Amino acid sequence: MPVLIFRNGPRKGERFFFERGVLLGRGPLADLELKDPAVSRRHAQVSWAEERCFVADLQSGNGTFVNGRRVADPVRLEEGDEIRVGATCLEYRPRIQQSRDLSLISKILLHDRQPTTGSKTLSRSVVIPMQGRRAATTTGSTTLTGQIKALQQRLDFVNAVGKAAAASLDEATILSEVLRQVLDLLPQADRAFIVLYEEANDKFVPCVARTRTGAATEIPASRTLLMEVVKKRHALLSTDVGEEGGFSAAQSVRALDLRSVACVPLVAEDEVYGVLQVDNSERSRRFAEADLEVLVGIAGPIALSLANARLHRRLLDRELLEHDLQLARRIQMHFLPRRLPSCAGWGFAIEYSPALAVGGDLYDLVPLPDGRLALAVGDVSGKGVSGALMMARLTSELRSAAVRRASASAVLEDLNEVVHAESAEGMFVTLIYGILDPPTGKLELANAGHLRPVLRHPDGRCGELEIATGAALGFKRPLGAQAYAVTLRPGDRLALFSDGLTEAANARRELFGSARIVEAMRRESGGTEPVLAAILRAVRGFLGDRTFDDDLTVVCFGRD
Repeated sequence: MPVLIFRNGPRKGERFFFERGVLLGRGPLADLELKDPAVSRRHAQVSWAEERCFVADLQSGNGTFVNGRRVADPVRLEEGDEIRVGATCLEYRPRIQQSRDLSLISKILLHDRQPTTGSKTLSRSVVIPMQGRRAATTTGSTTLTGQIKALQQRLDFVNAVGKAAAASLDEATILSEVLRQVLDLLPQADRAFIVLYEEANDKFVPCVARTRTGAATEIPASRTLLMEVVKKRHALLSTDVGEEGGFSAAQSVRALDLRSVACVPLVAEDEVYGVLQVDNSERSRRFAEADLEVLVGIAGPIALSLANARLHRRLLDRELLEHDLQLARRIQMHFLPRRLPSCAGWGFAIEYSPALAVGGDLYDLVPLPDGRLALAVGDVSGKGVSGALMMARLTSELRSAAVRRASASAVLEDLNEVVHAESAEGMFVTLIYGILDPPTGKLELANAGHLRPVLRHPDGRCGELEIATGAALGFKRPLGAQAYAVTLRPGDRLALFSDGLTEAANARRELFGSARIVEAMRRESGGTEPVLAAILRAVRGFLGDRTFDDDLTVVCFGRD
């Protein structure tokens, strides 16, 4: 089990064991709370998966350091690495065996065993509904002193659960302390365990168990009893008292050689989180109805602590996912051109906005060795991570093919082979690719299923180029894209774009379309930047309060 060891300060030598993500910070939601003003509320995240451990800074104010070097992106930790957060130094060790309480390694065995045919079930059962129950009494005393004592025990239990939840938000850690308190509260219990309930799968997951002696053992549990408690949401007491009965859950309990069992569902906000059970196998120490009332009274705080722990874990998982997506976005941006090309007499303007953290649109501007400029705008089918991965791969291949191949059609053929070989079933890419000769203004284009560009002339004439659309990359081989040639004159402005622009929908579900792009460009007589701004103003005015449903890419360029 991995561990973080404090190497300085008042907690020097203290060990923090973990098996999943650990949030380091000053705030109360941190798994490992560091009371240091130099530490941010959510400072750093340590993640552990498949025998590998990583640490990442969560945009903290003073930074996170590994072996003296400040880190931002996730860094893999090796044995002995030192993490510094504020004034605290932590040493990472991947495989230190945690000393464990034997009472925590007892196994919970779920059974559906029933009595053999012809046997008699000797039992008595008491059911207490969780809704509308009467106030809990004491464990065996109806005097005022006994009631006060019982209430004090209940209060002490709630405080103990609260302290356990404050010290750790790990379910197993909290529940092991809960069971210790339960055994103190019910001296006649030999064993206590908690199983978690997964409603989506309708199954129980053994969690923690304790025995009074502390010896490791196998604790039998009746799935029939547990399911009845969960489905009917009532507390149940079953005792062997020498009276014949036919209660199904009691039969299952008796078949496991248990003499007395008390079982309560753990319910918070109308959701069942699990079941708490205590039992014994000696007839002389049976549970009373008052004992069941006590368990009913403490079930609420236990369920609430479970609810808080799960909420915290979901928040951490979401935070880590968001951090990973932001990292993916930064990585993806590295695949895009860092700066606009510098071509005398030419202007360029670009808008690139993924609909999600990462996107499947791509564009590129690649200077070629002979002085020409390769241009491309593409759209990978689908959004999000899958589209971004294909976009990254295709961008690398495009730059290689642009230098290797002399014609636009040949470049598309090479990219088509990549998509065929690498894409998942059903994935395709639309892409328009061109080669511009800046001195002459000649532009050679080839289109693989992409939208036609819009060209505006200085005299206000504006419309789509009559270029064949062709098949998208990944649909067929050979692709067979046809070359299209056009010469751009001074004052001409050309716009390439993805369908995130044309398929932008307003509140009435009307699409922006190509005609509105043409109209926006016709009205703008300025340079490349003003033309792009005119297109964006038009589409944002068309959308109103709505946002783009898809990735948006617009590349405008023209000859001055």
